[in-house]
Amino acid sequence: MTWVPYRTVDGVTNYQTTVRPDAVLIQHEGKLIECRKVLIAVKNQKLSSAGDFNCILHPDMLLNGRTIVSAS
Repeated sequence: MTWVPYRTVDGVTNYQTTVRPDAVLIQHEGKLIECRKVLIAVKNQKLSSAGDFNCILHPDMLLNGRTIVSAS
């Protein structure tokens, strides 16, 4: 577990507990992508008022992750 400092849009500074798994697998557009050196923070709140998404991924995870399985 790791404590990560962050600042909200309204300027409030706080700390978030995170976990550092060995790897994360992401299924995206018919590919299975493996990412290492990842921190995961879990929050018990909605990320959008419309409920459009459940998580936020850094773009580098999709761009620079190692593709394990490609669509044929």
